[in-house]
Amino acid sequence: MEPSVAMREYLAEIYRLQEDEPTVSTTSLAERLDVSAPAVPRMLKRLKSAGYVKHIPYQGVELTERGRNEALRELRRHRI
Repeated sequence: MEPSVAMREYLAEIYRLQEDEPTVSTTSLAERLDVSAPAVPRMLKRLKSAGYVKHIPYQGVELTERGRNEALRELRRHRI
């Protein structure tokens, strides 16, 4: 499954936030992406089903190897 533009944005932001903490809270993700708090779990569910993230309720989210690769691809796209 090819990730949508929104999915790639989430992956890239999770990657950036993971530089500071190993797991990313849904609250910090909502703030950084300027989306509503209820929108984040919906997208995380899609990302998890596609194999891009591991979401542990009440603990946070982290990228899988596949998610990390896609996030890096997205970040490189923005730099070019």
